[in-house]
Amino acid sequence: MADQFDWINLPYVSATQPAGGSAWDSRSVTATDVRIVQATGDKAVVRVSGPVKGFTGLTATTTYTLKPGDSFATVATELSNSGSAPLSVWTGDAMDHDAAGQASVIPGTGIVPPGATAAYAPTKPYIGMTGTDPQVFGLVYGTSASAFDVYAAGNWVMSRFNVDVPAGGSYTLTRKLVVAPGTDAVGILDGVPAS
Repeated sequence: MADQFDWINLPYVSATQPAGGSAWDSRSVTATDVRIVQATGDKAVVRVSGPVKGFTGLTATTTYTLKPGDSFATVATELSNSGSAPLSVWTGDAMDHDAAGQASVIPGTGIVPPGATAAYAPTKPYIGMTGTDPQVFGLVYGTSASAFDVYAAGNWVMSRFNVDVPAGGSYTLTRKLVVAPGTDAVGILDGVPAS
């Protein structure tokens, strides 16, 4: 099928809770090192890392793992704090499906067409987007739904996690990146197990 996905910020990191019409536009996570960790055998693994702008001593390392037969890629982002003080940050992901019928998929709310930005309490741990292509894109988190909220304008959607990264320690956000054919976006994403 034609790829009608526009962009994804996977992940973002912000000192303040993202809000407003441009909440999605947080580009603080940089990629200064990209490595193919494994390209043969039972999986493909790519690791991307770099400093997080605006945070001294904070780095982000995102590992993408794809296994034959899976309908998703597993994506894990580790935020590492080499500083002497703990950090409280907002992190998560934002995405935009930019084609006909574009709409956000929010568990418990359903399909949200473009409109005013609003916060939502998800009933399951995922965010998604779809259109009339028909294709479904989603991120299914390995956390409880109560660990984050969803912020969306219908033509883009994002997750917002408020997390603490201890001094000399790290925080890891794990999710499944799903790309699937179909028209029942809620049903498709509801069917992907979080772990």
